[in-house]
Parts: sequence; C-alpha cells; structure tokens
Amino acid sequence: DDCEYVGNNALEGCKSLTEIKLFAKDYGYYVFKDCTAAKKISMNGAGIKPYVTPGGRASKILEPNVSQTDLSYGLFRGCSSLTFLDADISKNEIIPKETFYGCTSLENVDFPSARIIDPSAFENCTALKKINNSSIKAEDYGSRCFYNCTSLTSEVEGDISTIGGSAFQNSGITKVNIEGMVGGTVVIGDSAFADCKNLKDAVVLSSNTAEFKVGNSIFQNCIELEKAEFEGKIITD
Repeated sequence: DDCEYVGNNALEGCKSLTEIKLFAKDYGYYVFKDCTAAKKISMNGAGIKPYVTPGGRASKILEPNVSQTDLSYGLFRGCSSLTFLDADISKNEIIPKETFYGCTSLENVDFPSARIIDPSAFENCTALKKINNSSIKAEDYGSRCFYNCTSLTSEVEGDISTIGGSAFQNSGITKVNIEGMVGGTVVIGDSAFADCKNLKDAVVLSSNTAEFKVGNSIFQNCIELEKAEFEGKIITD
C-alpha cells in the first residue's frame, strides 16, 4: 500500500519474497537488503496532493506513479535474483553507495541522467550489460562502482572529475574516451581500469583542467589494449 516513508532495513533478509510492491515517498537505507528471492520490485515514487472530499473537508492523499523514485544507500544490496525494477529513475542524478551491490541477476537498468555514481553502486553485478541505452557518461565515479561487472560492455565517455580506485576494475568495458572537467582538479585512482580484458582503446584528455592526477596500475592486465593515449596538462602523479 502507499506510505510516506519506509525505514532503514525494513525488509532486510526477507529471503522468501519473490515480488515486492511498495510505494512510498522516501526510502531509508538497505530497505530490500538480502531479499535474495525477489525477482521484481515495484516502487514508483508516491506524490502527495491535496484532496477535497464531497463534504468539503480537505485532506491529503498519496498518489503513486506521479514522481520519481529517489534511491538510498544499499537499497537493493544483495538482491541476487532481481531482474526487473519497476521505478521511475529516469531523472536520478545520483546513484548512492552500494545501491545494487551484489545484484548478480540484474542485466539492464536505465539511468540516463546519472552524474554521480557512488562507491560500490554496482559492485559484483556480474550480469549487468548497461545502465542506459548508450555509453556511460557520468562525471564522478566512486571507488569500485563497477568492480567485477564482467558483462558490462558499455563505453565510458564524456567529461569527468573523479574516477575512484578500481572503479571499473575487472569489468567488461570496451572503450574509454574521457576529458577532464574544465578548470578542476581531476583524479583517476589506482587500478581504475585494471583487468578490463575487453578494453581496446583508451583516450584521456586533460588540456582544460587545472590539475590532473593519475594513480598506479590504471590499465594493468588489460590484455587487449591496443591504444592508451594521454594528451594535455602534465600529469602530477
């Protein structure tokens, strides 16, 4: 049924639930954590609007499906059977920490507006093929956000500010074509693209940045890599 808020860990460990329908305005942390049998979760955001009864008395009602669903830390962590998410996430700019960690059956999820992907957001999503209909174009990637996403065959493109350590390590990405944000300090962390066995082409531009830092081993063990090009500002580390 509809409610305004679902608290932290509300359904954690409910391992027999196979389908969940829960419409709320806000969700706490780890609400569906380790619901390992849940294949479909429906949680379109609920909006609050005024309602006047026939007698003229004003009240408020919750109406589902009228606003986007905001995500929270670890919301679906460990939902290893999840294959379909019924939620309006088209306008979400942030994918919080550990949101889909360990969702090993999830193949597709659409985040066309994502700008920030927090640490471990998709870590160990081994079946994940894409997070939108084109390439991945976020600005900030947290550490291990796509770690071990071995089926992820997307390209990584666009302007970036930070790519954390091991962000794409052991993922299936095929191409990197990125440029540092204008005027900022841009960082690529240790092992950011290490062990990406499908990666063939990497171009990293930094001509418009104030400072550019690149960590250790960022392309280590990329056995198919044919080109790795850096161009622009001096790399400080």
